[in-house]
Amino acid sequence: MRVAHALARTSLSPHAKQFISNLPPSSLTHGIPYGGIVSFRLRVDARSAEALLPKRRWRI
Repeated sequence: MRVAHALARTSLSPHAKQFISNLPPSSLTHGIPYGGIVSFRLRVDARSAEALLPKRRWRI
């Protein structure tokens, strides 16, 4: 198991851990299903932020 996957697994709720344990091993080939939120602050004026954010390619 990769380090990133091990870290993600430690932060799962008991319910999520149970869900993962019931998945077939083939569905975990690329790691565990995991999501999160990233937040950040831009130290620019509002006009610059509005110009920057639509240009960012968000991976979902």
